[in-house]
Amino acid sequence: MIASAAVRRELLDLALPIVGEPSEVRDASWDHGESEVWRVSGPLATVAVKAHRQGRKFDQELTAYRDWLPALAAGGGGSPVSARGWAWVGAPGVRTPRLLAHRVEHPRALVLSWEEGAVLEGARPGRREELGLRERAGAFLRALHDLPHDDVDPVPLSDAYASRLDAWSRRSRGVVPEAVVANVRAAVAEALPALSKEARVRCHRDYTARNWLVAADGALVVIDLEHARPDLRVADLERLWHGEWRRDPALREAFLAGYGRELSAEEEETLRRLSALGALSTVVWAREHGDAAFEDHGWAALRRLGLA
Repeated sequence: MIASAAVRRELLDLALPIVGEPSEVRDASWDHGESEVWRVSGPLATVAVKAHRQGRKFDQELTAYRDWLPALAAGGGGSPVSARGWAWVGAPGVRTPRLLAHRVEHPRALVLSWEEGAVLEGARPGRREELGLRERAGAFLRALHDLPHDDVDPVPLSDAYASRLDAWSRRSRGVVPEAVVANVRAAVAEALPALSKEARVRCHRDYTARNWLVAADGALVVIDLEHARPDLRVADLERLWHGEWRRDPALREAFLAGYGRELSAEEEETLRRLSALGALSTVVWAREHGDAAFEDHGWAALRRLGLA
């Protein structure tokens, strides 16, 4: 007996060969509405069916699951060892969901292995476990960043960030005072010249404890790769730098121990300046999606930077 029939038939059909006749379908979507996620269970398996509203995010997540993560698994000794899939991905003690099926026609969707676990953001593991999970998160990210990648994008990173700044500035009208936007633009502009010499690496681009699960066996599970694409290396650190690293420096120390190196003075300065753009985009995105708590987070970041 299916508990919920809200999932569209085309998407349920995509999961049928993997789960068998569904016995339960549960909505597991975030409130922001950018994607729809269902937990579909049957006699053969339990999977996640994720449908994207935006083609770009679908393409990015499909590429990450289809191309990037298998390369990480192979490089990290995580070749398939059982029906469950990879032992570890990128680093010991780290897993990711596996891509089981996908649909490129509308509605665009992925079928992923379902990973049980508690979202690390807001979880309360013991201190030793908490630091160990951050160290594994750092090791995974370093492996992702170190995957071979030829940056053939004709747009230099300096130009790409200038375009992002322009786009978010336009979207901020009526939400953020013009004086604050001007402060953000000045801060980011000072970071742009240094970006012209940087090459892109493969990035998760939403790498925070909100997208890390703690599995029952203690593994760290990295999820939600819809933003993943080649970008500036420190783009993956900006939210951590502004968030939990500021609140608890020991988490930063553990993460960077896993990552394998400290940040340079130049990287710290780039993070400080580009975090202004991250804070602005947080405020605007949160207002557009009615997420008051996330908007408060963005305003707090702007105030800490002395921009609001």
